[in-house]
Amino acid sequence: CDEVEEAKKVLHKIAREDYAIIYITEQLYQYMLDEVEEYTDLRLPAVIPIPGKDGSLGIGMTSVRKSVERAVGADILFGGED
Repeated sequence: CDEVEEAKKVLHKIAREDYAIIYITEQLYQYMLDEVEEYTDLRLPAVIPIPGKDGSLGIGMTSVRKSVERAVGADILFGGED
């Protein structure tokens, strides 16, 4: 899809600039996992999926949970429960 390809280009462009946080709708994020993965272990930018106009897909919360678990070594937000 042209929209996804354009979003990938924009992600890489603004990631090279001085942004600390980049928000992407979950609807686009799900098609950009390889691109987002490039920034996962970097300090900046943090790429954060957020719900789009059609509502949440649960991707944002899953991403936050994984980030916290990676940082502290345990799921302190939900105790392993969904």
